[in-house]
Amino acid sequence: MEYPNTEQELKKKVDELNNEWHSACPENFVRYGFYPHYTKQKYRLLFVGREARGLAECDYIRTLYKCNYVVGKLMRGNFHHRMFYLAYGLLNDFPNYYDIPRAREIAVTDFKEGRLSFAFMNISTISNETCVTTRGDKYAQSKDAGVKFRRAMIDILAPDIIVCANCGCDINALADKGKLLERKSNLNTTELLQFGEKTCLLFNTYHWGATRARGIGGLYNKDHFYDPLRDAFRKFRHLIS
Repeated sequence: MEYPNTEQELKKKVDELNNEWHSACPENFVRYGFYPHYTKQKYRLLFVGREARGLAECDYIRTLYKCNYVVGKLMRGNFHHRMFYLAYGLLNDFPNYYDIPRAREIAVTDFKEGRLSFAFMNISTISNETCVTTRGDKYAQSKDAGVKFRRAMIDILAPDIIVCANCGCDINALADKGKLLERKSNLNTTELLQFGEKTCLLFNTYHWGATRARGIGGLYNKDHFYDPLRDAFRKFRHLIS
């Protein structure tokens, strides 16, 4: 995984932040950041999840890039597939869902060749090494200890768009200012956030790995993720600065 010369300084800042974060929160620490060509995209995209699984002491970005994404292994389940579908839509003005490539194809073509990229971090830097869906105690511990570091990561990455896997409240709490723009049943919330002089849109969706939601039933890529994000993005993208 190689970063272009224009992103070396940004990568250095992210590495320095991860080192500081690791020193403060050493338990099963997972590093986060951005993939090559992040700054070359039409919009800077930051995806935010809750916690990693089975990646203690790993660099999440490097590991997923080399071992999964560019070789077309997106793991079982919906999480990574939906992230690629949403990234593709956001960076290509949301073509009809049935016209976009399969997630694996996006990963081994557009992503591998630098035409699509994004940043990623989880709220918790503690990798879940158990079979428990979410370890509430460890999640809360890492969430509380990492507040200033998550804010620093956002300041460094300066995203135009943040998409959260049902953890938006943990991101909007970091902003200097925030405004709820819209709340809908199948896209939880759309918010306008300000971090310093940077204004960005936050879309808080259902968790990308979820198969069902209370009051909704089954969750499907097009109906509950892609199309709702498309509609909200087109409505509010003029607010990005």
